Amino acid sequence: MQARAIAVKETNLAIAAASNWMRNSKGTSLTVKKQTPAVTLGCTSRGRVQIKNVRGQLSCNPIRTRSLAPELSVNEHGQTLGTYEDVERGAVPDLVGIVADSGIDGYAYWEQFDAEDAPDAIPVYAEDGTTQIGIFTFGDK
Repeated sequence: MQARAIAVKETNLAIAAASNWMRNSKGTSLTVKKQTPAVTLGCTSRGRVQIKNVRGQLSCNPIRTRSLAPELSVNEHGQTLGTYEDVERGAVPDLVGIVADSGIDGYAYWEQFDAEDAPDAIPVYAEDGTTQIGIFTFGDK
């Protein structure tokens, strides 16, 4: 099984924090820490997920939203822009909204973010997909 925990800003659905992909045949414990009240926690997995909260443990399988894939916006270079919610709804953008370690909202290439062998940090770009404005570090910052 492979799994990753993800925290998303409520205001614009940009990815605010994410754990590295974890692989374990007997289960994996995931934690994302973020010191802000405007964050919603979620998870993505390639297998069964067990979520632990303050009330105990819940076993669940990820549920995909049953709706039409959203129409994504496009930047000046023809790259699609979207959010983590768009990915969950079946529309995978070229660039996904993300929050740099500095707190600046920007975009990361989905292929870099979602790669199982992603480095500990990935570049964060402006909407044009070429101007680097920061970095996003997986795990505790």
